[in-house]
Amino acid sequence: MINSIRLPYPNFTPEENEGKQLFFNPLLACSGCYKTETFSMPSPKNNGLEYPFIDLGVGGITNDPLEQGNFKVPSIKNVELTAPYMHDGRIATLEEVIEHYNSGVKAHPNLSSQLRNPDNTPLRLNLTPAEKTALIAFLKTLTDKSMTSDVKFSDPFKH
Repeated sequence: MINSIRLPYPNFTPEENEGKQLFFNPLLACSGCYKTETFSMPSPKNNGLEYPFIDLGVGGITNDPLEQGNFKVPSIKNVELTAPYMHDGRIATLEEVIEHYNSGVKAHPNLSSQLRNPDNTPLRLNLTPAEKTALIAFLKTLTDKSMTSDVKFSDPFKH
């Protein structure tokens, strides 16, 4: 059986399909962290934002040095609508998020394994400008704008 992730989706543009291929490419880090059906991960990870630490993340709560700099991996469903990005809103646009993972991941003792090369240096994606644009086009396919106007989602306290 052919993996349907590898096949182009007929309702996607060629650019969105290219972005989908990049996202699910096992050599890139994307689907390693966003691997559930909700495009999230249940355990906190370190995404190489900084070292030395400004924010200890989970490690600041648990006092466990192995968790310093680790943060929850939220779902990227509706990611187009959730700027600013990262745990503290330091990144304003999806383009900047992609650039962080493309060339800005910092070496860190707790850096997520998905973001490390075999020699433990930070992974560099080395995406071309067209590949970055395609990846963003795919990420935008995860957006459901109808949810933002559907009244049944407007008040979480109504039954």
